[in-house]
Amino acid sequence: MNQAISQNVTTPNATVPHLLTKAELADALRMSVRSVEGLLKSDKLPAGVRRGRLLYWHSSVVEKWLDEAFAAQRSWIPL
Repeated sequence: MNQAISQNVTTPNATVPHLLTKAELADALRMSVRSVEGLLKSDKLPAGVRRGRLLYWHSSVVEKWLDEAFAAQRSWIPL
């Protein structure tokens, strides 16, 4: 997933650029815009940077957030 966010990769739904709008972020995370808004309100997702009317997230920030969110999963060792 991280590779797909950091590079301009064409997916079946969209092209993921380096700067993501809220809608593009939701699409890249495979969740609704409303879910992204919920994560933002609960401070579980880094705040975007406002440029004019829109908020943007840099792909490297999203990658770091995903790395932290999935750290426990990566370090899991089966019994």
